[in-house]
Amino acid sequence: MPTMLIALPLYLLAFLGVCLAFPKNANLKPTNGATYLSPSLSIWLIIGMLICIGDSCWNTLRTAVLTKMYDRESSSQIFALSKFFQSTTTCASFFYSSILDLHTQMIILAVSLIAASICFTIAWKIHLREIEIAASAKHTTSISIVCGNNNP
Repeated sequence: MPTMLIALPLYLLAFLGVCLAFPKNANLKPTNGATYLSPSLSIWLIIGMLICIGDSCWNTLRTAVLTKMYDRESSSQIFALSKFFQSTTTCASFFYSSILDLHTQMIILAVSLIAASICFTIAWKIHLREIEIAASAKHTTSISIVCGNNNP
C-alpha cells in the first residue's frame, strides 16, 4: 500500500508536467505551440524520471500483490493475465495516440490511474478482511479443540 502512495502522486505530477511543458498537439505534428512552462531539457528529464519511478513502483506493487493474494500454483497464471491486460491497453494506446492530442491522453491516463488505485484499495481491503476472518476462524477452532480436550 505505501508503494501505491508513492506511485500515484509521482504519476499525477508527471502527467501534469507533460501538460504544462509540451504543446497540446506535440504528439500529432511538429509545432511551436505555446506551453505553460518554457521548454527545458531539465524539465523533460524530470518528467521522464517521475514516470520511470512511478512505473517501477506500480510494477513492483502489482507483482507483490499478485504473489501475496494468490497461492503459488495460480500466481503465474494471474501474473500472465495481468500482463495480458497491460499489453492490451498499451496496444489500444498506440491506436488512439495518433488521433487524440497529448493533453487528452494525459487526462485518460490520470483517470485510469485513479480508477486503478481505487480498485486496488478496495481489493486489498477485501483481501485483508478475508485474512482476518480466516485467522479468527482458525483461532476459534483451536480454542474449541483445546476446550474439547480438557473436558473428559
